[in-house]
Amino acid sequence: MRSKAQISNWHLTGFVIILILPTAVQFIPGIMAHYAGVEFWISIIMAFIFGTLVAFVASNLASRFPNETVVQYAPKILGRF
Repeated sequence: MRSKAQISNWHLTGFVIILILPTAVQFIPGIMAHYAGVEFWISIIMAFIFGTLVAFVASNLASRFPNETVVQYAPKILGRF
């Protein structure tokens, strides 16, 4: 039997942050320091801003389509291939 459990927007946002943040903390500083030199801190701030934007968009899309998965509402937003 399939469960109809749903998560809230805050849970989705937290889940995205929990998945992305450890990877960013481990790998981004070394990569950015290699390519950007001493100004790599600017790229970290920009990555944080864009990552927060992605979490915000995912949370808003989840609230607009509460009974659908990403695969179900993606064609409504992007159109069919």
